[in-house]
Amino acid sequence: MNADGTGQVDVTDSVLDTDATPDWSPDGHTLVYLVDPEPCQERGSMVAAPGYRAIHRIDADGSNHRQLARGSFGDVAWSPDGTRIAYTANCEVRHGGDWSCDVYLMNADGSNKRLLVKNTFGCGCVEWIANGREVLWNNVGTYATSIKTGARHTLFRTPGSPVGISSDGATVAIAAWSVDPRSSDGASNG
Repeated sequence: MNADGTGQVDVTDSVLDTDATPDWSPDGHTLVYLVDPEPCQERGSMVAAPGYRAIHRIDADGSNHRQLARGSFGDVAWSPDGTRIAYTANCEVRHGGDWSCDVYLMNADGSNKRLLVKNTFGCGCVEWIANGREVLWNNVGTYATSIKTGARHTLFRTPGSPVGISSDGATVAIAAWSVDPRSSDGASNG
């Protein structure tokens, strides 16, 4: 749709599937997104649930639709140069916990899949930062991993979730929460 909400078009036309977390290619012509045949299944809660079942790619006009991967996914993000896609895979929610996922990279056509980070624990989010040189993900804190060397560094030590990345990937907005020391039950503050 247009930025003002007009001109809405159903690109994927998914009647039976749940489509989630769409991400535009940098040129604005193609979307990558997650698909699940079980609509409205709760994710990221206290209920045990698998991740979304597939990663799909489609042009903005609804053409050239294809599946890039099958498995259990939590998030997907296109690289700033349009050549790669970062995604969280092998995702599941365990009772009393949150997402547990691995972070992978693949070429924009679905080829050359490779593991970048093993066993994250958080919301299963992934984003590109540092002009596409690093992938951001979360565990107990928020981290970034170099796609070239695999070196990891901490961005934010408090539990939270990335909610926005500047267009150049240099600034990250994080929704953080902490334990309220005045609360006897350890309730959290957003």
